[in-house]
Amino acid sequence: MATHEKEIVNGPKACVVAVVVDETCYAVEYMTAVKCRPRFDARFRTLAQVGKLRNPDYMRKLEGEVWEIKVDQGPGRRIYGCWQGRVFVLTHGSDKPKKVAGEVRRAERIFAGWKSKEAGGQK
Repeated sequence: MATHEKEIVNGPKACVVAVVVDETCYAVEYMTAVKCRPRFDARFRTLAQVGKLRNPDYMRKLEGEVWEIKVDQGPGRRIYGCWQGRVFVLTHGSDKPKKVAGEVRRAERIFAGWKSKEAGGQK
């Protein structure tokens, strides 16, 4: 599985990147498919400038290392990611899930694959 990242935005407090797995960027594909990329980009710019999203309706920690960033559009759009130092790593997106545990596990798997490439010095 070939894994690397795509930079979304870089600011003074954080950098937001999206994981690309075998030439597929699940986070960007999701945002594009549901036509909510501009709303998420606004959240990412704030995150990069401030280092956090102060409103828990916008960003909250789910379980382990996994966080979700939300926008109010459609059935509740979510992007999942994890922190690695000052880098917020986007893993994938989904509509509001009935069971969050499945999304958390998926985010953990994608993040672990990216992290292992980072530790090996491969991008």
